[in-house]
Amino acid sequence: MAKNIIEIYIDGACSGNPGKSGYGIVLLFPTGDKIEVSEFIPSATNNQAELAAAIAALRLLPDELDGFKIKVFSDSNYIVKGITEWLKDWKENDWITKRGPLKNKPMWEELENICEGKDIEWSWVKGHSDNEYNSRCDELATAAVKDGKGVYNKISP
Repeated sequence: MAKNIIEIYIDGACSGNPGKSGYGIVLLFPTGDKIEVSEFIPSATNNQAELAAAIAALRLLPDELDGFKIKVFSDSNYIVKGITEWLKDWKENDWITKRGPLKNKPMWEELENICEGKDIEWSWVKGHSDNEYNSRCDELATAAVKDGKGVYNKISP
């Protein structure tokens, strides 16, 4: 990993839609430190769990990020295309989509605010494939749903 890149992997999980939900996050720092986080959400849709993961992951970052690039990886096109393509149109259309008012508008506004001023690159990764960290996020999110609780693990090299 490059010296000035923080990699973030996120995933949401849902049992029922809406239903018991959770998310998993893996943050990889240039120092070799790794943080794994999951959280249980009593009731949410899958898209809300994915958004909650993105918001929580970016909130875990230190306040001072000058010179750091953040790379966020998600298996959710809703997240990746939402933040990189659709958000601009949603805002220009007063948060109205072809199907009516945008669902999850407050979460999108929060995510946009958190991203402001940060150098973030968003990338889609294929879910349930051979990506080690996406698979770990899925495990964390699924365990949060199953166990009804989250975890915070800091792993140093």
